[in-house]
Amino acid sequence: LGQTRPATLAHLDTLADSARTFAAATRSASTLRAYQSDWSDFEGWCSTRGLGPLPAEPMVVALYVTALADTLKPSTITRRLAAISVVHQRAGHVSPTGDVRVREVMKGIRRLLGTATQEASPLSIGDLRRICDRLPETTIGLRDRALLLVGFAGALRRSELVGLDHADLTPREEGYVALLRRSKTDQEAVGRRVALPHGHEPATCPVRAMDQWLEVAAIDAGPVFRGVSRHGRIAPTRLS
Repeated sequence: LGQTRPATLAHLDTLADSARTFAAATRSASTLRAYQSDWSDFEGWCSTRGLGPLPAEPMVVALYVTALADTLKPSTITRRLAAISVVHQRAGHVSPTGDVRVREVMKGIRRLLGTATQEASPLSIGDLRRICDRLPETTIGLRDRALLLVGFAGALRRSELVGLDHADLTPREEGYVALLRRSKTDQEAVGRRVALPHGHEPATCPVRAMDQWLEVAAIDAGPVFRGVSRHGRIAPTRLS
């Protein structure tokens, strides 16, 4: 690059900045925060024992995950290993997590401690009906009823529900079509559409609940689900 002109160097710097931005976007902010926390834990563990975290010897990592097995689930330990791997690779080092000693220890942890997840019991339509019956006929009650019924009908995640904007709802004779612009299963933001059909009973109809909420809240643009104060004042920003 000794003969490269200043303009070309500036262009390369711009490309390098763009490359770093794209690389950072491969993982969500929550994942990056989790990795940072996991790496800090590994660094602290190594520091108290006089061991080097970067680059770490495979046996050090094997001992680390063995120590974690007393208190953490295998899934959490796996995430810790992912953080260690990412930090090593970004620093230009070979990841110690791929070493056979680390993999064998993790295999034993999964076998002895198990990897089955404890799933929450699904909400039944009877449960949903009883919940809706208990909700007050207030602004907050109407919002919460719409949240529950729309989330149930579309099998939507919390982030997908609060991410809905008024422009994402398309009325149809059968109900609504909701555009989910970004979700956990759509990391590249391609977007997907979900049908929200009319319910058989007015009390548990997601379309009726949505219409009531939008009318009472006078929402014709912006976020659909917003905060509501105890006095019924509706916030301009979406729920977290």
